[in-house]
Amino acid sequence: MVGTVEGFRAWAANNDFDLEGVLDATITRELLAATSQAVTETGRMLDPIENATSSVRGNGTRSLPIPDFLSITGVTVDGMPVDPSLYVVRPENAEPKRILEHVNGYWPKGSLVRIAGTLGYKTSIPEDLVNAVYWLASGQICYTESSIKSVSIQGVSVTAASDNTTQTVTDAFTRHRRDF
Repeated sequence: MVGTVEGFRAWAANNDFDLEGVLDATITRELLAATSQAVTETGRMLDPIENATSSVRGNGTRSLPIPDFLSITGVTVDGMPVDPSLYVVRPENAEPKRILEHVNGYWPKGSLVRIAGTLGYKTSIPEDLVNAVYWLASGQICYTESSIKSVSIQGVSVTAASDNTTQTVTDAFTRHRRDF
């Protein structure tokens, strides 16, 4: 889940959003729903999964696009381990890792390449993405909590009767959308 109940309550207080009477369970439910929408919109794994394995098919080139990984612990091709000295993960000094580059050859076309490690987008979710999730959750809370009809946050009004997605949310999702 992106964000925390405590973080959401602090964000709401900083933005004059009254959460009196709103249960932690309600906030958790809406944060989970908003996180799910963020994952769908960005195509990113926002909650890291350790000890994960993902499979892709070899493409007959040196550079193989892979799902977002935070770290890679091993690679196999058709079940055979690949020595780590034979590949480089790109980008080397940034998250997420998105390309598996073969150093001496090519990833055999059609081969089953399995990558093990920690799947995920960022070790720490960017603030604009957390804020976008909080915006979505707050809009849903406005809609479901009868005592809350609307809220104005940083000059943008969200009303229970409105189902418009704010430009702030759209922009954050666009900035973090996976491009391949």
